[in-house]
Amino acid sequence: MPQVQNVFAIVGYSIIDALNEPNAAFIVPTLRPFADRAGAMNSAQALIAKVFGEGQQIRTATVNPFNLPPIIGLSTTGGFEYELEALEGQEPAEMNSVMQGLVASANHDPRLNRIFSTYTASNPSIYLDIDREKAQALGLGMNDVFGALQATLGGIYINNFNLFGRVWQVNIEGDAADRNDVASLWQIYIRNKYGTAVPLRSIADARVVVGPQVITRYNNYRTIPIQGGPSPGTSSGSALAAMAQVSQQTLPAGYAYEWTGTAYQEVAASGQTGAILGLAVLFAFLFLVGLYESWMIPVPVLLSVPVGVLGAFLGILIWHLSLADRPCRSHRDVSEKWHIDY
Repeated sequence: MPQVQNVFAIVGYSIIDALNEPNAAFIVPTLRPFADRAGAMNSAQALIAKVFGEGQQIRTATVNPFNLPPIIGLSTTGGFEYELEALEGQEPAEMNSVMQGLVASANHDPRLNRIFSTYTASNPSIYLDIDREKAQALGLGMNDVFGALQATLGGIYINNFNLFGRVWQVNIEGDAADRNDVASLWQIYIRNKYGTAVPLRSIADARVVVGPQVITRYNNYRTIPIQGGPSPGTSSGSALAAMAQVSQQTLPAGYAYEWTGTAYQEVAASGQTGAILGLAVLFAFLFLVGLYESWMIPVPVLLSVPVGVLGAFLGILIWHLSLADRPCRSHRDVSEKWHIDY
């Protein structure tokens, strides 16, 4: 893409889930200055839509491009963050089915745009079934078994030593060539309490199981994070209302939802506009009373404010803009980032 100036990528980390995942990566491209990419087709939002369309053609990966959030730290994708809760501790496969139905229904709503989730209940992993009774009969403790697995497949801390005026750590791990596949497990030997090396295969069997990459909880319930945003010309408040309506029509019994991030802040602050506006007018009137030392002069000064509000309202109608508040992304147009799940 000629609009991209630099690209930064990290493989093995999911920025959406904020977890290390072996089948995930995220890419942060920096766009060229505005002068070098004039026109709406070269904006960050246009490039995000283009990447999303091309990513749908990749069958072996899920590509989710998104812009930076309006408030750093309260969101990841710049839209709303939705938590699908399983109130009865349903199994991950059942939760995945409910999530897919909800996402499909939400993407058919014209008020919503690109509703997605990185959750899946079909991630393969290796399950090591250890015969604990046989291990005990062979003089092996479970700490010895798990320690050998950690040292070979991952890494384990041994001790520290001093050299050149600094403290250095000693960590051991197996060579990459000796931990590439399931057959590498059977090369592991564990020393028992009698000093004999016992092969791992004599006490364990390996099989492939499928399940979620990670199980998250929100308010002590199993949850599935879902991200999304409003469609063009739709306010964030209307998008939240649309997602709530779709949830009521789609979610079966035993499921609920909650908002988090900027969506939570917006819902919590709803209904306070009248009180805040009234206090603002009251304090403005009192300040003007103190400034002009009169109770009557501030009245015509305050009455000039509705004229300015009317002008802004007419401008919104002329340009066919949304009347509700919506997160502004224009100041984030200089860069974008997208998340890729393999």
